[in-house]
Amino acid sequence: MQTAKVANWVSPKLSLNKPARHGPHRTLAPKAKISLTQWKIGHKVCTRHGILVRKALSRESPERALQGNQSDTTKDAGPRVDKAPSIPEKGLPRTWYPITVHGNLSHRPLAVRVLGEDLVVWRDSEGAISVLKDRCPHRLVPLSEGHVDAETGKDVPRFPVVETGDIVWAWLGDPEDPALQDSALLPGQYYPFLSSLEKKPKKTFSRVLPVDVSVVLENFFDPAHIPFAHHGKQGTRDDAGPIAFDAKEENTSAEHLSLNFADVTRGKTRSGTLNFKPPVGFWFETLSETQKKGGLGLFCVPVEPGVTRLFIVFLHFPQAILDNSPAWFLHKANNDFLDTDTLLLQAQTRRIQQEAADGQMQVGAKATAPIEYYHYGSPADRFVSIFWQWFHKHFNATIPYSKHIPSAPLMSRSEILDRGAQHVDTCLSCSQMRDRLDKAPYFLGAALLCASVWLRQRPFVVTIMIVATLLIGQWIRGLRRSFGFTDYVHANVKK
Repeated sequence: MQTAKVANWVSPKLSLNKPARHGPHRTLAPKAKISLTQWKIGHKVCTRHGILVRKALSRESPERALQGNQSDTTKDAGPRVDKAPSIPEKGLPRTWYPITVHGNLSHRPLAVRVLGEDLVVWRDSEGAISVLKDRCPHRLVPLSEGHVDAETGKDVPRFPVVETGDIVWAWLGDPEDPALQDSALLPGQYYPFLSSLEKKPKKTFSRVLPVDVSVVLENFFDPAHIPFAHHGKQGTRDDAGPIAFDAKEENTSAEHLSLNFADVTRGKTRSGTLNFKPPVGFWFETLSETQKKGGLGLFCVPVEPGVTRLFIVFLHFPQAILDNSPAWFLHKANNDFLDTDTLLLQAQTRRIQQEAADGQMQVGAKATAPIEYYHYGSPADRFVSIFWQWFHKHFNATIPYSKHIPSAPLMSRSEILDRGAQHVDTCLSCSQMRDRLDKAPYFLGAALLCASVWLRQRPFVVTIMIVATLLIGQWIRGLRRSFGFTDYVHANVKK
């Protein structure tokens, strides 16, 4: 049984067993049994309204240790558990869900919401990872507000965890489901584009968008929007035109939706395939007229109705750029791209939710295709039409939010496009770069002051240094703004 321990009235502290390798996955083998008895109340720190929480850690019980290191890959496909927390699936494929990117983890607990459920995830000093429900069994306070401690404590059940590339996955279904042991459902097997991740730099990007997962997927299945919404980023408005379409019946099954297309980007023709494999995997691959390959893998994880966590995996990306670019630089480029249509999609989500509130249509837990509210005026709209027909037939009423969550309130532009809260705060690379940029003006000022004193007999040189410092400071301020709210106005983007 998988557990983590929760101890006497201090903040959560965790430690798990070292992960075992299973092919492209790193699996955390369960070793301890759950026990939630004999709570010991601490003294001096026990307060009625405080947010102090119990320590949490994994305590290995040798007599109950489960073996996870046999050579048989079928038996060893996933972690063994006797009992663990479960989020009902209500029809979704019995598979794993992406939780976070490995590079975002430190020894401090990280709060993550998935399917309306608050989770906490952390990595111990040996690199092992735990995922638990983000609440202390004693008083239901959030474990994510505590700190990691390796002392003894009480047991808290944890979710089975695997890693593929640099993505941390957790099994959120029934831990007694035989599907947990099915190697075909491990992410690297279930989503074919993940098979090559082990050979590439791990630069997966994640961001939380205030957009419903159904709207995110609709957008991905709409190549016609690219020349307009992403003008200057991916193609231009001049690329707009007829789009060839192909959807075979065998490619629109409940297990896999696949549509072929051919369009023009930056004046060159290309062909491609759009794929979605429930519950969260989308990927597209393209081939240009010059035989250049392109593509991305994306995971669209429902956070709650109207909110989606997006993971972006680079496919067919220039290897030299991945090898030599810092993660924060690649993440900035992703944020710049996503901002081009996030505002539009959030408004679309809200309007669909408003129709749902009026009893006309619902998204999220009870999604209904908004076909009657759309005006299909172009042959290219067939992509959206086919997607919604498929979504309504195979995906309707199957997003397993743990409880009813009301629609999000009206958001300002700064909230919708706040890449700080949606990405930077939980990304170690970007948050560290933001901190450096915050400190840079002080170092520049100190350096200028010292140079001015040292070179006071050479006023011309001092003047040049002042001008250079001001220019560098201006550049730093501009770069720093890109780590927070960055407005994007389509009307201001010129041809």
